[in-house]
Amino acid sequence: MVKTICVPPYLAGLALRVPKKKRKMFISEWVKQDGEPVAENEIVLILDIVKASAELVAETSGILFHVRPIDELLNVKDVIGVIADTAEEFQEYKKQHLDPKA
Repeated sequence: MVKTICVPPYLAGLALRVPKKKRKMFISEWVKQDGEPVAENEIVLILDIVKASAELVAETSGILFHVRPIDELLNVKDVIGVIADTAEEFQEYKKQHLDPKA
């Protein structure tokens, strides 16, 4: 099973409270490393939103794979990580959904 980690829509409300030119959302820290096993409800990353931060947790157990790097600007609903049962499962997901040639 593959579960994506996306920027949650509720974070858009935080960003809207500041002028458009200052709106920024990015990963400030991956708490868990790429390829590391994670447990359900374990904190995996921290997002910075303007002058606030949000901890995102794993919705399922599995192996975490980073899709977006630290400090890259993000939008609501962007896929930023994937939790899969195996590396092979992630590679198949990546080929179908993330590789530009697919």
